[in-house]
Amino acid sequence: METMKQPELGKKIASLRKEKGLTQEELVEMCNINVRTIQRIETGEVSPRTSTIKLILEVLGYDYQSFENDKENKAGNGESFIQRLSEIFLIDFDPHKNLASTSNQLKLAFFAALLNFLLGFIVSGFEHVRYEQWLHYDNYTVYTVIKLIDFCAFILLQRGFIILGDYFKNPLLKITSYIIIVHETFNVGYTILSLYEPSIESQYIDSGISITIGAILIIYSLSISRLKPYLGIVSRWAAVFVFISGFFLLTLILWWVGLIFLIPFEILEIIIMFKALEYLKKEHF
Repeated sequence: METMKQPELGKKIASLRKEKGLTQEELVEMCNINVRTIQRIETGEVSPRTSTIKLILEVLGYDYQSFENDKENKAGNGESFIQRLSEIFLIDFDPHKNLASTSNQLKLAFFAALLNFLLGFIVSGFEHVRYEQWLHYDNYTVYTVIKLIDFCAFILLQRGFIILGDYFKNPLLKITSYIIIVHETFNVGYTILSLYEPSIESQYIDSGISITIGAILIIYSLSISRLKPYLGIVSRWAAVFVFISGFFLLTLILWWVGLIFLIPFEILEIIIMFKALEYLKKEHF
């Protein structure tokens, strides 16, 4: 079994020795090893053999297995965090291996698309009131909460497109979905922060957000159009609407027209998720 690496091991042994009220000289007499060895272990200069570690820990009244378990738990916590992130963003998810899980994820994306569409009207209302500088401070919390719920629904929806990108071997769809998630994360973070700290609000940032999402949506339209052989003409129309939306967002002056064209696209997103579930059911269930 792999032992705890230095200098963590040395620090632990030094701590246990001091808790026992032992000097290094007293410890070496009890372990029958030389002082220099203990000194080098505690300073992290060497990694002793397992038998030496067991002997020292036994003298200090500490179980070697507990020592190893502590190390594994620390490593496990880091791994579990990475694993959770991987699961959230579907890094290693294979939609072909677990079709039941794929179906559940697409159902979640379908309901998230519905929620995202409905909340979009509420969020747009708040943002219009904010733009006109009518939004009262007492409503900031309500706006923030609704904005975050809408953001979570949006992420779940994009996870559905990530799965479709994998399932239909459409890497462009998968990549652009990840890019959209990153962009929307920045956009929502900036929107909420600028609400409470108006000093960070900038016309240049607003323009940059509009231009970048416009460019992303044009690429996104290409990836959406590639779903047509599987999900039918709805994919083609979705691609058309999102392309037009991206084009107008790129112009900056007509950004509001781009937002209008996003409305039918969001409706078509709901239909796409529904048809994807039907396709999956027809092919495998």
